[in-house]
Amino acid sequence: MTVPTVSGFTFTTVPAAAASTGVAKGTEVYVYVNASTAVDAGVYGKEIAVAGYNTVLLTNADSTTAKKEVAKITVSKDVTLTATATEIAKLAQDGAATASTDGKTITVKFNRDIADGATFTTDGDAVITGVTVSGKTATITLNNALASGKKITITSVKDAVYAANELTTGDAYTA
Repeated sequence: MTVPTVSGFTFTTVPAAAASTGVAKGTEVYVYVNASTAVDAGVYGKEIAVAGYNTVLLTNADSTTAKKEVAKITVSKDVTLTATATEIAKLAQDGAATASTDGKTITVKFNRDIADGATFTTDGDAVITGVTVSGKTATITLNNALASGKKITITSVKDAVYAANELTTGDAYTA
């Protein structure tokens, strides 16, 4: 069995002989991946995908000794595995939020698709009457326009795929 080579990551097998001297047909082999060095703190994490098998996420919260299973193979012939690493950005607001002409609808865009249930607060006398999520956009509906200088603040906005990739603070919009 030939394990993948991806810069910054180490692939191992159990039994270990599967990646070196080989194992008998019918042997069940587990393939694991761990980061050789800490995942860049500037990103949320890296998805490691082994072609034809699993995709796992490694973040900078994972220790370099923490291994994640990416494949379970019952050996029937020599296998060559390939893998890719895809960077997952930290969730962030994408540009300045915009307001409708009457100021009652605020549109906030993010760099990744966000999950339903995004929550925001205001520090003004306007009340949030609804939040609609579609892809990378949250549309906030207010009962009145915010007074000048008043803000809408993020309470909880989660990545649609990785809920732990979450924003829990930050001003989304200032009137």
